[in-house]
Amino acid sequence: MIFSEKLRKLRLEQGLTRKAVAEQTGMSIATYSAYEDGKRMPKRNPENYGKLAAFFGCTPEYLKNDSDDSGASGKPGKASGKRASGRGKAAQASPAPLRMELQFGEQAIDVDAIAAKARALDGDITDLYIKPEENAVYYVAGGKSGSFGLF
Repeated sequence: MIFSEKLRKLRLEQGLTRKAVAEQTGMSIATYSAYEDGKRMPKRNPENYGKLAAFFGCTPEYLKNDSDDSGASGKPGKASGKRASGRGKAAQASPAPLRMELQFGEQAIDVDAIAAKARALDGDITDLYIKPEENAVYYVAGGKSGSFGLF
């Protein structure tokens, strides 16, 4: 499993939004979303491996290696402390995450990535409209609207 997949899995296991992880680790939502979308790695800011590992209760090595080994050199159990104990069984009982993708001709459209990009522009998004035929994504946030290119 690669870095971006591990981040997504860990975040969803704990029932968190990307915004929540970004805020609690001191990163921008754009940076964290780029990591989870596989568009960037923390090479410029290697300390972010440590921040994410501490937050998710794993080792930086687990996040860096493409292996899914959860043995001694991989991901240990959840970190102890107030943050980890507040999630426990409730997060494990949640249904499997829904991954959405649209097909427009030959082009696959990753709805999660589009939503993350929109949230990075404005975290108060309430509506999202994807118009592939117009190569546009329209959104409503806090009573105002905006758009950005789809492809």
